[in-house]
Amino acid sequence: MTKAERGQAGERNAELHLRTKGFRVLNRNWRKGRDEIDLVCLHEGTLVFVEVRTREESALISGYHSVGYKKKRALLRVCKAYLTSHRRQSAHYRFDLVEVRWKKKVKATCLHYENVALFTDHSH
Repeated sequence: MTKAERGQAGERNAELHLRTKGFRVLNRNWRKGRDEIDLVCLHEGTLVFVEVRTREESALISGYHSVGYKKKRALLRVCKAYLTSHRRQSAHYRFDLVEVRWKKKVKATCLHYENVALFTDHSH
């Protein structure tokens, strides 16, 4: 399996995981220019932007810690663009990260980090 195929499979796993928790997926791979957010969901009246990070179980850096400064800036740009173009969807929003841990020949596991600090206090 290539890295791109593993990433797509990870996004499908993350989506299934979120659906079991009551999330409704509104958009997949939403783009604005060169920036992209993997999933845009609605959960209990809150708009949730989700970045999915797929990692081998043996990876030295976790998916959570793999989101660096440049990626955070790109995520913030695309989230703000989404909010601007979809004004009526929800007054409340947050950013979540789902790390998909990939094990060879075993079902992948999902770690869901809710309300990760991406937005500044004055951006809500």
